[in-house]
Formats: sequence, structure tokens, C-alpha cells
Amino acid sequence: MVSEDQHCAGWLEVFYNGTWGSVCRSPMEGITVSIICSQLGCGDSGSLNSSFMLSKGGSLHLLCR
Repeated sequence: MVSEDQHCAGWLEVFYNGTWGSVCRSPMEGITVSIICSQLGCGDSGSLNSSFMLSKGGSLHLLCR
């Protein structure tokens, strides 16, 4: 995740074919967010911040707990 001030919050990006790219907004269940947070070592739950998503053209902004 990319964030300037928080370790377990930020824009979700993936590395694919040698480049980093944003994960676009799409329907995502809570279990998917929980798996992402867990895999990053950032707790076992999280949420999508929809107000941030609108400001970045639909990219996913996660907050893990």
C-alpha cells in the first residue's frame, strides 16, 4: 500500500509485468479486504475509504486494523 503517513493505510497497488499500477474500484467483499490486510501483516480486518476513492479516480484506498 502507498501512504505518506500510515503504515497500514493507503492506495492499493500491484506489481505486474514490471510496473506498479493502482487497483481500480470494483465490488469487493469484506473478506477480500481482510485477506489483503492479513497478507500485508496489517491486522485481520479493514475497510475501503470511499471518500478517498473519488479523489483518485476510483483507485482503492484501504485502512487496515
